Amino acid sequence: MRVKKIFSVLFLVLIVMIGIQYFIKYREKFYLISTVSISYVLVISFLIIIMFFSYGLQLRILLNHYKLNLDYLQCLSLSRASALFNLGLPFLGGASFKAIYLKKFHNFGYSSYIASMGIANMLHLMVNAICAMILIGIAGKSILLFSIASIIFLISLLFFLLGHKLSRLHFVSLRYLENIIDEWQRIRKDVKTLAKLFFLSTFNLAIIGFNIHVSFIAFSINVSLGTSWTIAAFTTITGMMNLIPGNFGIREAIIIAISSMSGIGINEGAHAAALGRILSLIWTLLLTPFSHIIFLGKKEESTF
Repeated sequence: MRVKKIFSVLFLVLIVMIGIQYFIKYREKFYLISTVSISYVLVISFLIIIMFFSYGLQLRILLNHYKLNLDYLQCLSLSRASALFNLGLPFLGGASFKAIYLKKFHNFGYSSYIASMGIANMLHLMVNAICAMILIGIAGKSILLFSIASIIFLISLLFFLLGHKLSRLHFVSLRYLENIIDEWQRIRKDVKTLAKLFFLSTFNLAIIGFNIHVSFIAFSINVSLGTSWTIAAFTTITGMMNLIPGNFGIREAIIIAISSMSGIGINEGAHAAALGRILSLIWTLLLTPFSHIIFLGKKEESTF
């Protein structure tokens, strides 16, 4: 774990250094971000808030499988609070916060949490990877991106279909791992929950794609919806890994790299990425205090 933290810090420092160097080199061009129309800011903000509500709904769907006594507002607030933790903590720091909160105040087992989030993440990976494969295949522009998406899809599909068979290996000294596998098998059989998560993953991809598309249009940059959704798929996949706090730098690099394949300049891609990042940060910081208020009001009602 210490090695992961050191790697994360070093990688973040590297990203920051590259960002500073880029800003110094092209600082005269960054005035463009101040010219964005308020109408585009409102549209992007609206799409971001829809995504926030969607993340809360995903948590509610997962917890409903276990018949846990949390209403939608609690799930929404918990997802927003964990998003704030992800801004400062690498390697799923926000997920750890959710797991601890649910265990302490709702007696929700860690094995159940890990299994349910694992199922949700596998579905996210499959949906985003297969959509990326289709979009890249139609455009026919990058064999490398198509290969990466294909590998991610195959690995996630195999793990989703065969992960429960790990129990046959009989981890005698790892009973905790066997509990996770048992939980995985139970939720994998809940077709209704899986269907809801699948459609929600597809919806999220569409919203994120529109968000990225509008971020380019805000600077009068013509980009196809196919390119926007391809970017959305890859940023979502890397965002799930959360290698560094907030996925800073990685998301922006993906937006710039994929958009450049469609003939869009680095500076234009950087502006679109920066606009989406800034508004997302603003809304996360604005809404998190409301999450805290809801927590205070609900903890007394929680099951210990």
